[in-house]
Amino acid sequence: MAASVRRERVTAFSLAAIAHPSGEEYALVHEKENRGWWLPGGGVDAGQTLQEAAVREADEEAGCRIELTGVLRVEYSGGRLRVIWAARPTDPGAPLKSVPDAESREARWVTLDDTRAIDAGRAEVEHCWLRGDEPLVWFGQLASAQQGGTAPMASPDFVRSTRRGEPVEWLGPGSPPRASYPTVTFCEAVVIRGDTGHVFMLEDGGDLGLPRGVVVNGDYEMQAALLAVDAAIDRSKVDLIGVAQFHHTLDVTNQDADSHNAQICITYVFSVAAADVDVEALAWAPPTDARWGSDAAVVLEKIVAGAVYPANIVTTMEGDAAPANFGADSVRLREQLGAVLSAAASLPD
Repeated sequence: MAASVRRERVTAFSLAAIAHPSGEEYALVHEKENRGWWLPGGGVDAGQTLQEAAVREADEEAGCRIELTGVLRVEYSGGRLRVIWAARPTDPGAPLKSVPDAESREARWVTLDDTRAIDAGRAEVEHCWLRGDEPLVWFGQLASAQQGGTAPMASPDFVRSTRRGEPVEWLGPGSPPRASYPTVTFCEAVVIRGDTGHVFMLEDGGDLGLPRGVVVNGDYEMQAALLAVDAAIDRSKVDLIGVAQFHHTLDVTNQDADSHNAQICITYVFSVAAADVDVEALAWAPPTDARWGSDAAVVLEKIVAGAVYPANIVTTMEGDAAPANFGADSVRLREQLGAVLSAAASLPD
């Protein structure tokens, strides 16, 4: 690997905002010690995927078996990766946890008003406070969607997890080690021609591939993706549509834990007008071309299906604020994407 590729040790966390099918209640955990009330979630165990960790944490802390239904946000900054998932119980009638243990004290189904009362110290519960504002933020977003608004989330497969090798079962003593791996981060660019709907491509070992740029100095937004195409296309000529995928690859092939590592690839989608580039000097292919490599084919299939989201669902900022105007932005960018891709559908065979 080139010397310019920097591996940053990244520690991962998964949280779940669990909505009851009734549409009015959400799972809130009474945390251990004196931490107050919070979403079920925590550190990803070594060898686990981000999805596996969310399911495990919900079971351990809330006593709730869940199905992941969406991605509310991905935070990635300063060696810390955190995914906030939307979820629902697989058995809505099953009781939540009521017996304290090493993971938590209990869990309850609460309404948004109940959550506000706990936050204000007005509810009749022990340790009557929220550990932070996020239960209010994400329960409010989910409530808006359940009342007919635009879902403020990406589909659950927006975060794609790939694991190479099988993790070693932890036999103790104590808790398993947390997932903290030397990680290389890439940003990938899907540049779509506005006149044909074709995608700018590179040859990749006989397959078609997408340009990638290595993230440096924590620049996860889109500059690395733009740098990847800069040699061929003037970055000032491309327009950002959104982000299509956050792909986390974990390599635990070697049984020596010190050799385990990870890779992250964030795929951004851009459009470019044919008049703004020398189209004949560049290589283009339809997004459905069978020659695309396996990873590129997966993300292009999502894009063709319209699964592209506002870029601020992936943020380098840690905090409690939800992405602003996410629902409206989602509708707008899908219309934009549809207009670009419709050009390919209108071409003669």
